[in-house]
Amino acid sequence: MLSLVIPRIGDLVLASVNAIGIVVSLSYALTALAAVVRFRGALREGPLEALRAVVLPALGAAVLLGLGTYLSWTFYTSADHFEVSPDNGWFMLLCPALMLLSGVAAAAWAKWVRKSPYFVTGRTTAPTAPTATEPA
Repeated sequence: MLSLVIPRIGDLVLASVNAIGIVVSLSYALTALAAVVRFRGALREGPLEALRAVVLPALGAAVLLGLGTYLSWTFYTSADHFEVSPDNGWFMLLCPALMLLSGVAAAAWAKWVRKSPYFVTGRTTAPTAPTATEPA
């Protein structure tokens, strides 16, 4: 009886790890791109500072976006129909898509329903956090 359950659990864990890999690669890539935009002024401070603050995060973002694209393409081409199964690539693409859409829905709710001060002023509610216009 136990031998029938363990392979299914293993498949489900593998599918979850693969699906979460897309979300993690996208998250870190967007964080790296935000760092590039935030510290783009370092390009004028010298080559070493430009390499550390702008070029390396940009390269990391490109690699992570490439990895996420590769995983998504692999999942998409691995199946020809949708099936609720950890072996189905379209199902594994649906999981990160639902994660991302739930985050967009939460942000929309915070902006238009709650009218969070962050979306109005651009400032966080934490008293010691730097704002977008102040240097960190």
